[in-house]
Amino acid sequence: MSNHWRFLELSLPAPDLAASLGFYRDLGFTELTTGDIRNYGYAVVSDGRIAIGLHAQELPAAALSFVQKDTANWARQLMAAGFELEFQRLGSDDFHEFGLAGPGGTLAVLMEAATFSPWSESVLPITGQASYLGLNCADLEAGIEFWQLAGLIADRDSAEPDRIEMAAPALRLQLSVGRSTFPCLVFPFPDPELVTSLERMGLSLRNEGNNRVLIAPEGTRLEFPVT
Repeated sequence: MSNHWRFLELSLPAPDLAASLGFYRDLGFTELTTGDIRNYGYAVVSDGRIAIGLHAQELPAAALSFVQKDTANWARQLMAAGFELEFQRLGSDDFHEFGLAGPGGTLAVLMEAATFSPWSESVLPITGQASYLGLNCADLEAGIEFWQLAGLIADRDSAEPDRIEMAAPALRLQLSVGRSTFPCLVFPFPDPELVTSLERMGLSLRNEGNNRVLIAPEGTRLEFPVT
């Protein structure tokens, strides 16, 4: 199978959609215009580099979502190759999409078309743009093999015993050995202006080892490594 999936968004279950949307908007993320494909609450925000889709319903786990034509044919090919689909909506009246469960619990979702309008240049959030997206899995090689399905390429020069970088157009991923099943967005180390701005909003970065961490309402970790 030729891999040409186009990365669309980091898709997140957001039971309290208003709280999650408000959190990112307060940080200065840009809200994008969504279509009417979803029959439940759905919003998308962006830091100018990565889009975050907030799903009020129907998403069983966090996911990396991609766009590719002939979605139903992809589903058939993957099932014929021995993969089990976590969910599928491939009926004649459906917006075609399906999900595969990755080794770390994060889904890979493939859909037939984008669900929001592309963004033009926007004002940067106070966090700056995310440097990369972080995912955990118990078995690093299994994780690499799985995400290669979507066309991500492993940078073997970056490999360490417990982590490796992978990349695709519009996506930088750091895959690490760990137990957390929720993704993180890693930003440059925060300057004092960010810390002050967060304090005005009633938020603060907490210390976790060499990281400063902010947790979004739906559970996403915004991490700022100390260099």
